Amino acid sequence: MSNKKTKQKMTKLKGIPLVSGIAMGSVYAFGWAKIDFPKYWVHEGEIQDEVYRFMKALGAAKRFYSNIISKIGRIQGREQINILDSHLLLLQDELLVRSITDTIRQNHVNAEWAVHKTISELKDAFLKIHQGYMAERQYDIDDIEKALLAQLMKITFKDLNKVPSDSIVVAYNLSPAELVTLSRIRIAGFVTEIASSNSHMVIIAKSLGIPSVMGVPDALRKLSTHDKILLNGDQGYVICNPTDQVKKVHEQLRKDRKKEEDRVMAKARKKAITIDGKIVHIFANVELLEELSQVTRYGGEGIGLYRTEFIFLDRTSPPSFEEQKEFYEKVLERMHNHEVIFRTLDLGGDKIDPNGVVADEENPALGLRAIRYCLREKHVFSDQLKALLAASPKGNLKICIPMVTSVSEMLEVKSMLADIKKELISKKIPFRDDIPVGVMIETPAAAMEVDLLAQHADFFSVGTNDLIQYLLAVDRGNQAVQELYSPYHPCIFRVLKNVLEAAKKWKKEITLCGEIAADPSCLFLMLALGFERLSMTPWSIPRVKDMIRSQSLEEMKECLNEVLLKDTEREIQKVVSRYLQTIGESFQGLR
Repeated sequence: MSNKKTKQKMTKLKGIPLVSGIAMGSVYAFGWAKIDFPKYWVHEGEIQDEVYRFMKALGAAKRFYSNIISKIGRIQGREQINILDSHLLLLQDELLVRSITDTIRQNHVNAEWAVHKTISELKDAFLKIHQGYMAERQYDIDDIEKALLAQLMKITFKDLNKVPSDSIVVAYNLSPAELVTLSRIRIAGFVTEIASSNSHMVIIAKSLGIPSVMGVPDALRKLSTHDKILLNGDQGYVICNPTDQVKKVHEQLRKDRKKEEDRVMAKARKKAITIDGKIVHIFANVELLEELSQVTRYGGEGIGLYRTEFIFLDRTSPPSFEEQKEFYEKVLERMHNHEVIFRTLDLGGDKIDPNGVVADEENPALGLRAIRYCLREKHVFSDQLKALLAASPKGNLKICIPMVTSVSEMLEVKSMLADIKKELISKKIPFRDDIPVGVMIETPAAAMEVDLLAQHADFFSVGTNDLIQYLLAVDRGNQAVQELYSPYHPCIFRVLKNVLEAAKKWKKEITLCGEIAADPSCLFLMLALGFERLSMTPWSIPRVKDMIRSQSLEEMKECLNEVLLKDTEREIQKVVSRYLQTIGESFQGLR
């Protein structure tokens, strides 16, 4: 638990900017810092009682996570590991439980000491064998230790539903499900100790637009519930007990930001046209029904990526055909005939399958996910395709298939669609027969065979988040190598250039859907490469449009030509930095 601070002196804690914005409010400490636990020897006659005490704490921890999961649900959030689910799975691990009870019996130590000793030994052993895997899971295991210690020591757990609105939540880490829940409470901001600039938690945080700072060391020790703090998501710092003068300065910064946002929002629905007349079409990435109203409000021309898997995560079994049809119809009706590209199920990898089929893979990013999962679990995939087709009369619907690596996968999808159409006709269920079916280009295989896929796909969407990590062989959620995940690697531009050229040759529409579509340091390079359709979080759209209107495509191309001649990331970053300086404030402040 976080320790109460006694000093009222103003302190500044540095971190990493996550979502821009300035927030002021009271801290709500969520989770635990390091727990100081007792260590003592246990007499022979007390060992069984100590084992019973541990088992009782284990049961309480399981019930705690089960209750939280039932309250939160697997929310229709974003690409996520549901950390609460993974915690529950670890608590149910027989090896872990047996190792702890054996440690109590054999070493004659108390339960708290046994928990810490056993988990530490298991972590050390696994790190020697599976360093990458344990790097991904170490936070889950650390939290399990804290959860068990908290139950043994009767430390009260914090409940998400009790977080006061307008609080600034401070946590070791937050799962995507927790973030979505906190956004509904309307917190003012959040701070995490963990920093992972490419994780899906980051994607969610950006989409929600909540001012936030990550990577603040020992935040839970240094900040306590009810502390008054100021958070600067632009510069990446937190100030505890800010003076009146500091508050005044930041309040002015907030007013200036609001004024600039109002200026940009006033032109949000106008077209994005460069100084030299190039029109760029801007769409929104969406996961939640609540976001639909933001698409047109922020100036989106439609939905360039609707992540459909999250209607599957809000339950313990897959939704029926009827439920999905109703959901997709609701989306289409609310979008009033604006284009909506539904991405089919992308379960697996860093997401949770409601049937538990793929949740425990050691290397899930390269395992049973997306189209691989769908073609294995055809009963689930068939219901989704059937529901999408049946909903199609309600609007302008397109279907996009994720993680494709071969033409054979698309042929199998097309075969399934043909069979489904026959079934719908036989049941006299109306559907559009001209629904475009496209491919997500997010694997090196797909990027290398765009010309082959173009003969079986109606359009392409480029998912740069996954494409970059696969091209560079870098796990974007692994802090140990996250600095290697870079859109500035020379191969990224070359691969995207080839993809665009192939799509143009085959006259296929192509949309850029990754995070770099809204990144000011990458946006102008993507436009110079030839992308004319971008899709991003709704709240990013007004600023991106504003940037586009103030720039010349020809000048962007001159910069790109220089970038394509460079051999290293550092050289490319220098070119980009120099260009950003020449264009001034238009490309500032967006993350």
